[in-house]
Amino acid sequence: MIIVDGTSPQRAAVDKSNSSASAETRNPAFPQTPPPPPPYNPQTSYQASGYYPVTPVVVVYHESPVQRFWKAFGVAVLVWFLLGAFTTSFTDMAFSHSRPRWVGEPPHPEVHDGIVHECIIGSNWSLPSNPGLSHFPHSAEAFLELPVDSDAIYLFTRGSQQSGHVDIVQSSTPTDKVGVRVRVDYFAPEALDHINVCHVERRANEHGIGILTPPFLHFPGIGQQLRFEVNIVLPAGKHGDALHIKSFETEVSNYSQDVADIWNTVSFDRISLRTSNGGVTAKSITAEDALIHSSNGAIKGHVNSGSSVRFTTSNGGIQASVSLLNQEHGSPSKLKMITSNGKIDAKVDLITHSGQGGTFDVEAHTSNGAVSLEYTDMPVNAVLKSETKSSNAGASVKLHSAFEGSFEVATSNAGVILKELPAEDPSGQGRRRVVNQRRDKSSARGSAYWSEGRQTEGRATVKTSNGRVELLPLSLLTAAQNKPMLVELKNGETFNGHLVNCDNFMNITLREVYQTSADGDRFWKLKECYIRGSTIKYLRVPDTLLDTVKEEQTRAREAGRSARGAGPGPRGASQLVAEVLRQEVVEVPEADNVDGGVDEEDKNLAPIIIFVNLLGCWNNYSATSCVAS
Repeated sequence: MIIVDGTSPQRAAVDKSNSSASAETRNPAFPQTPPPPPPYNPQTSYQASGYYPVTPVVVVYHESPVQRFWKAFGVAVLVWFLLGAFTTSFTDMAFSHSRPRWVGEPPHPEVHDGIVHECIIGSNWSLPSNPGLSHFPHSAEAFLELPVDSDAIYLFTRGSQQSGHVDIVQSSTPTDKVGVRVRVDYFAPEALDHINVCHVERRANEHGIGILTPPFLHFPGIGQQLRFEVNIVLPAGKHGDALHIKSFETEVSNYSQDVADIWNTVSFDRISLRTSNGGVTAKSITAEDALIHSSNGAIKGHVNSGSSVRFTTSNGGIQASVSLLNQEHGSPSKLKMITSNGKIDAKVDLITHSGQGGTFDVEAHTSNGAVSLEYTDMPVNAVLKSETKSSNAGASVKLHSAFEGSFEVATSNAGVILKELPAEDPSGQGRRRVVNQRRDKSSARGSAYWSEGRQTEGRATVKTSNGRVELLPLSLLTAAQNKPMLVELKNGETFNGHLVNCDNFMNITLREVYQTSADGDRFWKLKECYIRGSTIKYLRVPDTLLDTVKEEQTRAREAGRSARGAGPGPRGASQLVAEVLRQEVVEVPEADNVDGGVDEEDKNLAPIIIFVNLLGCWNNYSATSCVAS
């Protein structure tokens, strides 16, 4: 019999070893030793051992949405606090709003400033009882005086953080001094240690005031801002005469300037007002030579001048009236107005002591702005050279009836229309007005003079680009208001009504209007109608209106001669007008046919049949806008 032992050789060896170990353990004579490690079998048979591999189960932990939200929220709050702390520190370092820094030496006059007579700085400033501007917690004042008989009186500024306003006025008390009061508003008390106001003399008998502040090397903050108010008080003239100033100058930055109405109480040989980032307003001044200059600011006011006037600015308009006096046998009196991105609106009187002769040069140049230039008075037999240039905007130049010479109106890409109406001889001699003209597509040239064969040197030019040019006399239109008028458009349509108003660009408004189609077979009545000047072919007014206009021209001319050298305001009558308008495409839409009657007054105005009772009216986008009755 064969007995199969299920014990493997390895197992037998292990059992034998265990038996020996047990025997040794039981025998105290043998020391106890740890059992040997099991034998290594590199080719273990899972079937033999009965062991099978088990795939591990991976347990993934998922956070709840609430936990994820609070964790992200906490991170965001932490980042916000860190970013806020960093930004605050950086802002404090860069701008120092809460801690204005006035460091370094206070400013002093330079060598070329000349002799220093007096300076006010630090504790020398006076603290006024009334507070300063609301957003400035501190204010201080300084007062200095200059000799009124100086060869030059001037004001200048130097340094950073300055802005303010200059007022030039006149007192009623005759003295030998010009008072200059400077008020400063500031944030930090130590600022007064770094603001210096000095009386200097750049050359012999040329006295001025300098406002000096530090040139900041770091980027300044709000805490270093300074606001100045400068009040220059001219004394009254002695013995009731006008005060005479040889030369008066201002050159400031970030200041606006105002000059009071002093044209008849102060006369300047020369006045120069310069500023940047601020406007200049001169209510009225009288000067032999006048210069007003600004950048990024408008120029407004009235100037009486016996030699030259110059207005220059950029990014600002010019609105002025000028009385230009000429000595008849001397050099031309000149007026120049130059700006960019701004409108020029000027009224000019050309005058001489005798009311005869004289030579004048006038220039008006602008870009991206309109020009409106009107000559409200002009001597008989005077020589005028007028030049007007504009781009991308309209221009209107109204010449006085006394103008004699050649004229030219031109544009780069539009048509030219030239028209003429009667005018009265400004000399009162009954001479006949002669106008010669030559036209082409984009220009008109010619001459205008009184009496045949007269040779004149006058010249008027109006040039524009991207605009439309028209030469039109508007002398009758002011008197024609509320009078019947016939208007024919370039497309053949006619509008017959009463004139309400008309501007310098011949845009007119009519009331109680009768409209006739271009073919003459359709008629409408309009309560009111606005007609753009660029669409008009011609105008017709009653002949009886000419006598009224002649009388008004005579009265205006006499009033202009009696008021020569007076203050601001237009005088005299005008005859020729050069109009430069933007080119436009004009379409007049049709309306419903109606029938009806016509007033007797309107029948006498134009040989057309008019019907009334309008049933409907369209609104034209560029030519006319009508209100149905």
